[in-house]
Amino acid sequence: MSWGTPPIPLLPETLRSEWARVPLPEWVCEDLSLPTDATCAALDGSIWKTAESVPERIFAFVSNLVAARRSGIDDLPVFAIPIPPEFQLESLPFSSRVKNVLRNQKILDRPDRLSDVKFGDLFSLKAFGVRSALDLACTVETFQSASIGAESDDVVAESERKSAALLEFLDETEAAQLSARDARFADVLATVPGSIADYLDVALDREQDSAATHLLTRAVVKALRDRVDAVRASHLDVCLKELVAATTRLDAKRLRALCARLGFDGLAPLTLEEAGKRIGVTRERIRQLESKFKKRLPDHDLFLPRLDDALDLLSDSVPITALEAANLMVESGICTKPFSPESVIAAAEIAGRTVDFTVQSRNGTAWAVRNEFVRDSRAVASIAKKQAQASGASNVQEVLEELKVRKKIISTDETVRTALQSVSGFEFLGDGWFWLRTGKQARNRLRNVARKILSVAAPVDIGALREGVRRIYRGRGNRGLGTWPLVVPPRSVLKAFFEAHPEFSIDGDGLVSPRKPLDYRNELTGTEEVLVDILRSTSSGVLDRTTYARRCVERGMNLNTFSQYLSFSPVINHLGTDLWSLRGVRVDPAAVEVLRQMNANRPGEERIVDYGWSESGLLWVSVRVPELTASPVALIPSAVRRFLANREFVARDETNNEAGRIRVNEDGVCYGFAPYLRRRGADAGDLLMLRFDIGSGSVDLQLSGEELLESASPVLA
Repeated sequence: MSWGTPPIPLLPETLRSEWARVPLPEWVCEDLSLPTDATCAALDGSIWKTAESVPERIFAFVSNLVAARRSGIDDLPVFAIPIPPEFQLESLPFSSRVKNVLRNQKILDRPDRLSDVKFGDLFSLKAFGVRSALDLACTVETFQSASIGAESDDVVAESERKSAALLEFLDETEAAQLSARDARFADVLATVPGSIADYLDVALDREQDSAATHLLTRAVVKALRDRVDAVRASHLDVCLKELVAATTRLDAKRLRALCARLGFDGLAPLTLEEAGKRIGVTRERIRQLESKFKKRLPDHDLFLPRLDDALDLLSDSVPITALEAANLMVESGICTKPFSPESVIAAAEIAGRTVDFTVQSRNGTAWAVRNEFVRDSRAVASIAKKQAQASGASNVQEVLEELKVRKKIISTDETVRTALQSVSGFEFLGDGWFWLRTGKQARNRLRNVARKILSVAAPVDIGALREGVRRIYRGRGNRGLGTWPLVVPPRSVLKAFFEAHPEFSIDGDGLVSPRKPLDYRNELTGTEEVLVDILRSTSSGVLDRTTYARRCVERGMNLNTFSQYLSFSPVINHLGTDLWSLRGVRVDPAAVEVLRQMNANRPGEERIVDYGWSESGLLWVSVRVPELTASPVALIPSAVRRFLANREFVARDETNNEAGRIRVNEDGVCYGFAPYLRRRGADAGDLLMLRFDIGSGSVDLQLSGEELLESASPVLA
């Protein structure tokens, strides 16, 4: 999805407005099924609804039109609407050229820098022509308009719907195995960055912008499901051959030779010399083909469900002769021909699987026998890897518990420890905690959070750093597609982690530092960078919420985004009631006390005006709408909190139409009425009346004035 594909417009909004009176040629109107008097204003995203197809000559016309009028638009802004700092440019499906130029200009992670850019600025960039400018302008416009006005609850709901659709046919493990880096899925997932698990982790993460959720369309989900079902239905030997063919695009002769070398033809892997002789080429040529294949494989485990079936089957069948095992693969329907256990082991090594059996020779006969260390090592390693990457470090007890819940496996501390010690990559940190030293470090959440904090201030006390980790883990909740919660290691384990990790150091006083200087502009999201810049611009380094919010809004930040980051960003430190600073940055206690006194002397904003019980038994609560109405919350009074806590209520408006869901958490924080307030035109100071029917689980909403409150005639709880 980029310029030239639906639903991207052919001209950006600023050019459509600038050339609104420029008529389109008759042949253009005919090709696009437009009225004969149509102008350039018609070249928006709606052309994909009126035209059955858009021929290439239309794109050439638009490109030539912009090129011919280029000198007249040098001072024209590219974007009609400012781009907020939280907008995720990296996730948009630009052409490779556009992404490379933006990355070289250090704009991908600072989208707000584009807000004031003019067409002349784009054309001055090296290798950035007319089509690149149209791709950038029109693609950003499409995804920005899709996310403008989206409330955080709406974004999360959209992400959850997409997640649910995927979970109908994928589990957490499979989602991590599917990406465009796998040649078999490159066409289906071309617009999705990273694996499906990575993508949903971003879309569901409170740190991210809603634009990310629009890349995974229903069409992509359907196409992915069809492709996944096709791979599941294929036999293992067929799947492996298709994997090599899609990755290398070799002809039939060389494809057979490479499959034989890898052991993918069902026989024990051949040597380079043997594989070369089969097709009359040198061993060096076979080595080159093998190297080319392995280099093109993705950096995550491969999606090969029939290989998992084979591993499970042989694991349950050992000890068994290699010949019996090969025939068993056919009898069980996993392969179309006998497939040796050596071939299964070879495929597992390439696919990123742990194998709990091996092949040994006994009295001249090859046998598949179990490794001595532990029966369930594959399940242990799989779960331990997920936990270690998601939380940065995990412990044996967490693995045991998830083994019991997910795999229905009852194991012991000792078997888990033995399994992890036998699998390369895991390193113990003490007290049963471990981390994954090998693998893609960018997937280690603890490492990523620590880098964020230390890019703003360094060194940082390990206790303060741990609180930053706890902050974001509380907001994130779990590890994405899976519902397993994140865990925050204790200080002793964090100390061992930072001592073991090559990117960090920790001194005897518990101060953590990066081994190489970190630039917060490279480590933080655009939104976090704005939050940091605003606090750094103050003389005291401390701000109250209202002032902080106003300054962020002035910089183009969405209020929902501000609220989320203020609650969960690890680089923000909550000093106390309504006071915020940067984590790890020392602030003047005198300045903090002055602001604290100013806040104390400021007239308070009472959100809850009153509450009581109606004659019909409804619990009513009257809420004063605050000045910042984007995502307001209210604290239910303690006297009646027990009736509403940890519940969700179906909301209805004055006309008895459904108006969303109102939620009350365990602390009595009530939220979810922002869409209703926005729709009804609420303003600061208005009263919102909520009438809870505790029995039916519903709540009536009504915007009101003081007179309605007076007529409520409460019987106070």
